[in-house]
Amino acid sequence: MKLAKHVQRAGAIAAILSSAFTVVGRQPGKAQGTRARLDPIQRELQRRFESEAIEKALAQTPRHRAEHEQRMVLLQIQIDFLRIQIVNDDLQVQSSAGQPDLKLISKSDAEISRCAQRLKENLALPAVESLPEATDLKVERGMEQLRLALSVLSKSIGTFVENPVFEHSGVVDATLSAQAQRDLTQIIQVSRQVKRGSEKLRRAPAG
Repeated sequence: MKLAKHVQRAGAIAAILSSAFTVVGRQPGKAQGTRARLDPIQRELQRRFESEAIEKALAQTPRHRAEHEQRMVLLQIQIDFLRIQIVNDDLQVQSSAGQPDLKLISKSDAEISRCAQRLKENLALPAVESLPEATDLKVERGMEQLRLALSVLSKSIGTFVENPVFEHSGVVDATLSAQAQRDLTQIIQVSRQVKRGSEKLRRAPAG
């Protein structure tokens, strides 16, 4: 079951990150774009996030605040790691539909872009000299190009979340960390293209 696999990956990532990456010690922004249709796992993550926010407000010393902020960052990473997989599953359903919901696709890609951008910032991945250039997928040309772009996005997300660096604690692998950075950059670029292209397709005259 896809959801169980997504949750398993998200549940393991926080513990792995403490030794695999240097996490940025700052408070992340509140999770955005949460859908009305929340499954039990997402509701629990949201509940924990909100209780952490309350705890932060009660924190009294700078040391406690710093520790709390790091926990908040780790939790935000966990939420975003889960969300990009769940939203991607929804997009693949739309990609297979005869008449894709362009408004939903635009909204979903905006959420993926936000999650990926936060992941890029919060994971503080090592700088990479050669990042992938943005390829113009020309999404606005029609449904076939839109489906192609969604396929590229899905593959990028799959490569990112299945990166072995998220599965094993211990020594950081520079090559795998660099690949994670490239994958996140690709996810951000493609999701933004799909968002812009799907909005143009919505505005295009019928026929």
